[in-house]
Amino acid sequence: MTNFNLPNYTNYLDKFKKQLNSLGNIYKILTIFVGAVLPISEGIIINRATDSSNQNASFFWVILGVVAILHIVCFIILLLNENPLPQFLIEFDQLMDELAYAEESQAGLEIYNNTFLNAIIATRLSLIGIEKVEQEKIQEIDGKIRSILDTWIQNRSNIFWFDEGDAKYNFAVYLATNKDSLDLFFRQCDDRIVRKDRSWKKGVGHIGVCFAREATQFCQDAASASPTTNEQVARPEDDSHYRSVIAEPIMVNGEAIGVFIVTSSQADQFQEDIHIPCVRVIVGLLACLDLSPAMLVQNP
Repeated sequence: MTNFNLPNYTNYLDKFKKQLNSLGNIYKILTIFVGAVLPISEGIIINRATDSSNQNASFFWVILGVVAILHIVCFIILLLNENPLPQFLIEFDQLMDELAYAEESQAGLEIYNNTFLNAIIATRLSLIGIEKVEQEKIQEIDGKIRSILDTWIQNRSNIFWFDEGDAKYNFAVYLATNKDSLDLFFRQCDDRIVRKDRSWKKGVGHIGVCFAREATQFCQDAASASPTTNEQVARPEDDSHYRSVIAEPIMVNGEAIGVFIVTSSQADQFQEDIHIPCVRVIVGLLACLDLSPAMLVQNP
C-alpha cells in the first residue's frame, strides 16, 4: 500500500487553496463588473452619444460598441462557468477535511500497528517463558506468572501506552484459594505506589466482580464511576492510584480460577477495542500454567 506523506501533501493543498481564493476574488470582481460597472458605463456612454449638442457623438458610439462587446464576452464567461468558483471552494474545504481525517486515521493506525506488533512479540516471549517453566520445573507461583508477565510489563509503554514518568502502572494476578476470596499471588507496580496488598472477596471491587461474573471489567475512570468497593475495603489513595481499570477472569476448563488486572493512575488510559484483546491474550497464557487449587495451597 502506498504511504503518502500527508503533512507535505497538506501544505501543498494549503498553497493551492490560497491561489483558489485569489481566483475567487477575481471571480467576485468580474461579477460586480458585469452586473454593475458595465451597465452604468453603457448608460453614461449612450447618454453622451445621443446628446445632440455633442460634436464627438460618433466617438462615443464606437466606445459603446467596444464596451458592449466586452460586456457580452464577460457575461458568456460567467455563463460557461457551470460550477461557480465559490462552490468549488466549498467542495475543496470538504476535501481538506477528509484529508485531515485521513491523516489522523493514518497516525492512529501507526499507533495501533505498533501496539499489536509489540503484543505479538510479547506473546512469543511469553510462550518461551512457559517452555522455560516446564523445562526447569519451576514450582513457585510468582516465578511462573513472572515468566509470562515480565515481557508485557517491560513493554508497557508500547502496549498499554504508559509513558515514562506519567501514569502510575499496576499489574497483578489474584487467584482463588477458596470459593469466597481471591488472594494476591503476583504484583508489579510503579515505585510511586506504596504497596498495601489486600485480598478481595467475591463480588467486591473490580477484581471480585470480575471473578463473580466471569466477565471483563473495563472502567475508564473509577474515580467518577459507581463504586464497586465498599467503604470497609476502600482506601483514600485508590482514586489517585487506580483510575483506569481492565480486569479479566482467568478461565480454566470453563471455570474462573483467578483474575488478572492492569490499572493506571490516569483516566482514559486504555482503549477498549485495543487493550482488552491484549489482556485476553495474557490471561490465555496464564491459563496454560499449573495454577490449580492444590498448587496454591502448597505455594500460598
